[in-house]
Amino acid sequence: MDILAKRYGFVNTFSYSTDMLTQEMFVGIVQETLISSACSIIAICLIVSLITGSFAVSGLTVFSVLLVDLFLGATVSVWDLTFNNIIVVHLVASLGISVLYTTHISQTFLLIEPPSQLEVKKQRLWKARVALSRIGSSVLHGGITTLLAVGIVGLLARRSYFFDVFYKLWLVIAISGMANAFFLIPNILSFAGPTPDFKEKNDEREKIFTQQ
Repeated sequence: MDILAKRYGFVNTFSYSTDMLTQEMFVGIVQETLISSACSIIAICLIVSLITGSFAVSGLTVFSVLLVDLFLGATVSVWDLTFNNIIVVHLVASLGISVLYTTHISQTFLLIEPPSQLEVKKQRLWKARVALSRIGSSVLHGGITTLLAVGIVGLLARRSYFFDVFYKLWLVIAISGMANAFFLIPNILSFAGPTPDFKEKNDEREKIFTQQ
């Protein structure tokens, strides 16, 4: 619009219309979406690394979050939704919501101390099973609660475009987030999850306490 105004407009004047606000929004929406998503992913990576102390778990969490955003992008295409500011808000918000499902399972996996007589491969599998049994119900309750809230919003979806987009995207966020937490993450951890030496760590803690 600025180019057209400079080329065909009068000198020292400017054109204005309410439709221009909508048109200008699409000029930088892709760039703003990428910047916001990148900043959110960097923040997630740093915070998860500080909380868990494991770069492997942090990378796994980022991978899971990116998958959820990929599913949302496919949903926008499949359901023929317009990529606008409302979609962008849900895409960025999904990064913070979906990370909860993965982090709970991964953090519990790290804290579980497996039997020392087991092999490393069997220790990973044992830890993944115990992690699901300990924290899986809480993650499932959170996902079901989100689905119930989304279902209520779905009753209003036909009356408003905003509720229609909210219902479709958050349905995908809850389902894909739980799918990653219950199927993808435990399987990856059972094959390549970190297995720290708990005996060595306990000895280090005892030395620190005795020195103090």
